[in-house]
Amino acid sequence: PEPAATGTSRFDLMFSLTEQHDAAGEPSGITAMVEYSTDVFDRETVEALVARLVRVLEQLVTDQDTRLDSIDVLLPGERERLLERCNDAGPQPSEAVTFAEMFEHQVSRAPQEIAVESGDRRLTYGELDTKANRLARYLMDRGVGPDTVVAVAMERTPELVVAMLGVVKAGGAYLPVDPSYPAERIGFMLGDAQPALLLTDGPSARMLPHSNVPQVLLDEETTAAVVEAQLTDDVRGASHSPAQAAYVIYTSGTTGRPKGTTVTHEGLAGLVATQRERLAVDFRSRVLQFASPSFDAAVWELVMALGSGATLVLPKHEVLVGDTLVEVLAEQRITHVTLTPSVLETVPTGLESKLTDLVTIVVASEACSAGLVERWSVGRRMVNAYGPTESTVCVSMSGALSGGDGVPP
Repeated sequence: PEPAATGTSRFDLMFSLTEQHDAAGEPSGITAMVEYSTDVFDRETVEALVARLVRVLEQLVTDQDTRLDSIDVLLPGERERLLERCNDAGPQPSEAVTFAEMFEHQVSRAPQEIAVESGDRRLTYGELDTKANRLARYLMDRGVGPDTVVAVAMERTPELVVAMLGVVKAGGAYLPVDPSYPAERIGFMLGDAQPALLLTDGPSARMLPHSNVPQVLLDEETTAAVVEAQLTDDVRGASHSPAQAAYVIYTSGTTGRPKGTTVTHEGLAGLVATQRERLAVDFRSRVLQFASPSFDAAVWELVMALGSGATLVLPKHEVLVGDTLVEVLAEQRITHVTLTPSVLETVPTGLESKLTDLVTIVVASEACSAGLVERWSVGRRMVNAYGPTESTVCVSMSGALSGGDGVPP
């Protein structure tokens, strides 16, 4: 039987779904009728709502283990249109801003959104800003200012992010030091860069070699109390400039000898703008912090999240490969990840299709095979990136890769 049209609607919007059965009494599908008030909805809006419902049902039928909160109800193209209309992503590179200013824009936009997440620990943008401002004022009292290099040697924790931001807000340039690096390499980096201070904590300090750089143990009771007593409002240094150094990174160089490179805020502003445009990073994204703090890829991940209002996720696992990597990506609902092709190769074939939240993969540092693209590009954006450290991590990116295109450029 067909529903009779009355030309009226009892409610603003009503969905009527009826299960159908065949001649044998077996289920044979569901029919639906939508009734709506034309004073409230137009036909185009109702058709879009129906399409979203169908999209949800299709995803549930495809994988009955899918969590409801992981289902994307937006139709193709809607995400981009919504972002253009609603998301004020902040300053663009031509506006010449520091990374601290880009971060502060995100703080003012949504202070209650989660900035950093590590296990059960979460810092909102407002909380992260407050902690970084206190540390910045403490560092300024210790003489840190424009272009002052400050080493940061801590494991991957929210305190590491606070320390890096605090240095930048004080006007200094942070030098990331992975405390698990060989003592000889750490010693060379500290001796070559000559930082004014070394920010660390008790557990990390015990892993570091002796040096003449003054140490600040951020978890030491007296130091923590002094930092906590600082003002929490934004640090406004008249001499801070986008042309100043933001960080110093050490690579192995062509000879295997570590080589220091200084990168400015201007470079970071351009990088963040490119990430937003090419990788579709927005305030709903969840970016995995995968790289060692001493790699420039860690800078890429940090600014991708905090420069765009996204969440930076710090995993507790030290080694992320194979099944463990898939577990973290799935449990943490990661949307954006940057990995080497060799790491992706460790994931057992077939598991990549289970990562329904993962919308963007950036591969870098190594040649990527056509077979890897065939596996990982289905249903998501996959990009091949390249660039020396001197170019602010990345100098070129491919378009979206897809299977059948051969070896990516």
